[in-house]
Amino acid sequence: VVRREPGWVVGRVNLANLLLDQQRPQEAQQVAREGLDIDPRSALAHDVMAVALERSGDVPGALHHAREALRCAADDPQVLQGVPRSARLVEYLADAGLAEDDPRVVELFHLATRGDHTALDEDVARLLADHPDTASAHHVWAQSLAQRGRFQDAAAEAERAAELEPGARGIRATAARCC
Repeated sequence: VVRREPGWVVGRVNLANLLLDQQRPQEAQQVAREGLDIDPRSALAHDVMAVALERSGDVPGALHHAREALRCAADDPQVLQGVPRSARLVEYLADAGLAEDDPRVVELFHLATRGDHTALDEDVARLLADHPDTASAHHVWAQSLAQRGRFQDAAAEAERAAELEPGARGIRATAARCC
């Protein structure tokens, strides 16, 4: 279909999503890039590019495309509903107060989204040994601990994050859910 309809962005978005379902994020990036070359304001193409980049470990690139997806969809509520992955990614990082330009935090976020809890535990322990006042590390760790049913530990980490970063809504929400 993509070959017969070379200007059809939605066809490329659908193909990129199929590639993501098959755990082929690099190929999905290429197809999403083709869609963006056709229409740089396609919220759906930016959304699928954000997911493909995040799954490839490029969190800053994923955030860029997630924000673009939301910006491009802002005027159309129907399209805005079609980019929930981008909205969740941006909201999670913004609410958590995570600094996406800090490579340590980017790696923690990436480990958490992959569900690699063992590596996350090790990296958070090292980071907090050197920088115990890193609210975003406490926050990501709290969420990971809660996902594994370690609610008391999660509550303690969430509370510590909230103490360090009292203005971050996502940290307060995590603390409330864990307690």
